[in-house]
Amino acid sequence: MGGDIVAGIGGHALLAILMVKGLFFLTVAAHQIVHGLALVHYRRRVREFGFTFLHGFVPTFYVDVTDIFMATRRARVVTAVAGASVHLVLGSIWFIVAYLSPLASFTQAFAAASGMIQWQAFVIALYPFCFIEMDGYHVLVDVLGVPTLKQEAMAWAGAAIRGRVGRRFGRQEQLFALYVMLSAISVAAFIAFDVMLIAHARS
Repeated sequence: MGGDIVAGIGGHALLAILMVKGLFFLTVAAHQIVHGLALVHYRRRVREFGFTFLHGFVPTFYVDVTDIFMATRRARVVTAVAGASVHLVLGSIWFIVAYLSPLASFTQAFAAASGMIQWQAFVIALYPFCFIEMDGYHVLVDVLGVPTLKQEAMAWAGAAIRGRVGRRFGRQEQLFALYVMLSAISVAAFIAFDVMLIAHARS
């Protein structure tokens, strides 16, 4: 089944990649717009919406939802999850399109690839352990009640590497160690998975 879907791309691989990436880029804007709508729902103000380069080279859209920090914990969590849910819904729609499309057709391959990317984006957006302050990270820190978890955990890890931490290893230190360890493992696993996919594609 998977081979039939991939076969639908045929000699249009470049076109398919450009179309899938282009449409996904537009859904990033939808993701941010839904964040803003959730903010408005809780009677908070959207300070800014625009386009930027994440980490200086990744093009993306953004919305300033910092006003939500004046609302309740529930409002903050809902606002964070709402944007990511866009990818879950769109991915589901694309998979339905793929299911209804002719087998091994370009439409089916395109829809299946789009669905996989959308669901992957949903998981990544809500996964909190990757050293990036995405939606899942904000949900995590709200649940834990530690708004500066990443900064404190990285500072603690740096001090631990330099041997400048005491012998105390209480709940806070355990939390820092767990965050750093899970994030490091997650990033390594993500890189290994991508390398495996590239190697498999070339074989």
